[in-house]
Amino acid sequence: MDEIQVDKKQSQPAESSTPDYEVAKLTTIADYEVEEFYGSSTTQAYRLKSELVGKCMEEIGMGWFQWKLFVVTGFGWIVDNFASQGIGSVQPPIKQEFSGIVQVSYSSVAYYVGLILGASFWGLSSDLIGRKPAFNSTLLIAGVFLCAAAGSMNFIAFSALWAVIGTAAGGNVPVDSMIFLEFVPGSHQYLLTALSAWWNLSQLIVSLISWVFLAHFSCPTDATPETCSRSQNMGWRYTLITLGGLALTFTFVRIFVFKLPETPRYLLSQGRDQDAVNAINYVAKQNGKPEPLTLEMLQAIDAQFGNMPSEEGESKKMTAKEIVKENMQAFRGEHYRALFATRKLGRQTLIIWAIWLTVGIAYPLFFAFLPSYLATKFTEHSSLSLTYRNYCITSAVGIVGPLSAAVSVNTRMGRRWMMGISAAVTGVFLFAYVGVNTPSADLAFSCITSLLGNFEYAIMYAFTPESFPAPHRGTGTGTAAALLRFGGLIASIISSQTGFTTAPIYASAALWIVVGKFKLANFHEVTRILDSHPGGTQAILRWGGRDATEEFDMIHPSETLKDIEQSFMGTVEPQESPVTDSTPEEITQASLSTLLNLDEIEAAATKVISKKAWGYYFSAADDKISKYLNTQAYRSILFRPRIFVDCRTCELETNLLGHKVGLPIFVSPTAMARLGHPAGEKGIAEGCRSFGGLQIIANNSSLSPEEIVTNAPPTQIFGWQLYVQLNRQLSENMLARVNWLDRIKFIVLTLDAPVSGKREDDERINIQANTAASVSTQLFAGTDPSLTWAETLRWLSQHTTKPIVLKGIQTHEDATLAAQYAPLVRGIVLSNHGGRSLDTAPPAVHTLLELRRYCPDVFDKVEVWVDGGIRRGTDAVKALCLGAKAVGIGRPALWGLAAGGVDGVERTLQILSDEMKTCMRLLGVKEVGDLGPQHINTAILQQQIYGGTSHLGLMKGKL
Repeated sequence: MDEIQVDKKQSQPAESSTPDYEVAKLTTIADYEVEEFYGSSTTQAYRLKSELVGKCMEEIGMGWFQWKLFVVTGFGWIVDNFASQGIGSVQPPIKQEFSGIVQVSYSSVAYYVGLILGASFWGLSSDLIGRKPAFNSTLLIAGVFLCAAAGSMNFIAFSALWAVIGTAAGGNVPVDSMIFLEFVPGSHQYLLTALSAWWNLSQLIVSLISWVFLAHFSCPTDATPETCSRSQNMGWRYTLITLGGLALTFTFVRIFVFKLPETPRYLLSQGRDQDAVNAINYVAKQNGKPEPLTLEMLQAIDAQFGNMPSEEGESKKMTAKEIVKENMQAFRGEHYRALFATRKLGRQTLIIWAIWLTVGIAYPLFFAFLPSYLATKFTEHSSLSLTYRNYCITSAVGIVGPLSAAVSVNTRMGRRWMMGISAAVTGVFLFAYVGVNTPSADLAFSCITSLLGNFEYAIMYAFTPESFPAPHRGTGTGTAAALLRFGGLIASIISSQTGFTTAPIYASAALWIVVGKFKLANFHEVTRILDSHPGGTQAILRWGGRDATEEFDMIHPSETLKDIEQSFMGTVEPQESPVTDSTPEEITQASLSTLLNLDEIEAAATKVISKKAWGYYFSAADDKISKYLNTQAYRSILFRPRIFVDCRTCELETNLLGHKVGLPIFVSPTAMARLGHPAGEKGIAEGCRSFGGLQIIANNSSLSPEEIVTNAPPTQIFGWQLYVQLNRQLSENMLARVNWLDRIKFIVLTLDAPVSGKREDDERINIQANTAASVSTQLFAGTDPSLTWAETLRWLSQHTTKPIVLKGIQTHEDATLAAQYAPLVRGIVLSNHGGRSLDTAPPAVHTLLELRRYCPDVFDKVEVWVDGGIRRGTDAVKALCLGAKAVGIGRPALWGLAAGGVDGVERTLQILSDEMKTCMRLLGVKEVGDLGPQHINTAILQQQIYGGTSHLGLMKGKL
């Protein structure tokens, strides 16, 4: 399984969420965000199998099988339009021949009722019994009943037969689009958009056939049922027989000429792994490629998740009785519930369905009734021949729409942007269209609107099946198609009440603009910054085509968008202000008061934050030895309490770098605070305010320094952490901003993490072949690992006058070197980065003892702070006894924020403060400055402290 994951291609399609123009087109599956998006609608094992199948399709490539599939699935689009355009073409001569017709558009109502039933049934059944039955049956039914409709003797029979045709046509495109999507490699998925060109070709075919037969074998335009006999009006019958015959020919090709296996993703969803393997390898054989998939590869995924595959790797095929049973279960909502398994997926489902319903009304209001409108608009200059000549021209121009759409979706504008613009522009042209007064202008406007409308329609038909998880893709797409047809039913009713007037076109124009607006909200094209993005290219590409608002807001300051203003492209789909799924249900103040120590706060936070936040906060390097040793080292230090000391009062106030603070505990720089709570670093600052606490703002904060310090009182003290970037100009720009912020009193140059440590908990949450997706790796991808003492400090002193604190000192040699740069360097922080960089690096308290052994004079030259491993106020007191001026907490502040926001941070600091005061009073100490080595016993630790030769001379030589 490891080999499968390592070898996978990042451009590989699997299950999509809201795809756009990125190379992959579909979301990478082994990703926590995708798991969070789809939730229980699919299993993790299925998603990984689906990804593997997609990888195999990429290896097979776009070959003869897929090109032939492009043609035979195109038959579905052609026959769908045979019915949709055919009924509009034959309605005028029908009205002339049959008596007793109140509104000829009632036949369209019957047709759309059939379409609704067909789309619903075939969509659901494709998830239950497979895609192939619908693939073969729909064309057959349509062909037979198109021919039968030609023999209609009255309007009721004609309408009834057209309803049956609708049941077949309703399933053509939804099912065929799923089949093509599930067999085509991701590199050619844009062809799903191009498939709609067959629909427009069909429109041209209907136009030409109608031109030939209706223009020459129809009654005069002023004929009535009394003057129009059947023998004079055979054109519409010839038209339907021709269309039905073509549909039956296409059916013959599908069944007897082109062999289509069931789609692999459907088979995987049914547990038929062996059949899925056979299907993939059949495609490979057809393309002349080696077989890429084995059953063992799929079973390895099952084993990874503890699943028990069947011996044969396939499930028993269902009997007719079982199929009925499954259908009944589906109608009770099984597949529909899956489309709402998560809030994000449910919201996307509703938006897509709403768009289809709206377009379902708008499209036929113009295109389906265009022949009738053209025939009646310029009656004094018109004939049936001229009408269908214009209709042929309009249809031919419409073919350009889907083809250009297929190209456009691969540009930086993407699917939703192109859909929104084309829909809105279509509406504008339709409004203008009804005002034209000449036949030439009429033809020009109808051509333009045909091109734009079909452009949008093509993208919509491709976008929709990509957006649903494959096990429920038929239900989602089928329901969308049913809503589209329901919209057509509404359009038919509108037309039946308005006749051949401009009213349907006005309504269509308004709805197209609504659809366009539906899809518009802020959109940024970020390919220009891929190479310079600190998190690497994959951190951006894996979000291609999806709404990244929540992910972006959790880890980026709002100013980031200003930094990439050149990427702004326009607007796409609007959504309400994002509220992350990881936002905790804040624990109430009363509940927080029941948490008695930092372990309990961490446990409470773990219950409410997302897996991603937990993975980043909890993770440490390798085996976490340093992380746990950080805490255990304090446990090994014993106190030496004094008695007969007045301990009625105890003060925690102290001075750090010349600034008065309320307690000797500071919040270490902690990145990505908004992963755990929307208040982020600003919430931590507010929590510190109540105690006069100091906070060091992380270089990678999810809020800007300005946002964090804006509402802080003048007396509150902040530091700012600096990671020197490979692009020094970026760091210099940030330093210039920080220099203007008076509340930030010093710069903390962090040196203990030139590269990211191997943090497996973080990586595990973001399982991907490219570990750049993990939060830790993203944060360090842009830092400069080549820093040296003299060059770096010289550069830094040129860009700030604020005091400098060096964070990450782990040996007495480096502490001595740092002290030699005083007073430029005012302080050092002994830290192993919370055990997150190099595992088995020494805890800060070990380094403290090493300094006391080798270079005690350092304490007189610079302030010595420590961080890492603090879980009790007593831990902080022990560090202060050994000479530390201040003690930092990182994770505890994040856990407190996650558990209860600002109140949670305050509760964390309150616990530590109370524990410190209790400890100091029991030691007989009134003030922080009175703590010293006489209050502790470090004998247990001494054997672990470095006792070898000092290498200070050697290290000085390499400065």
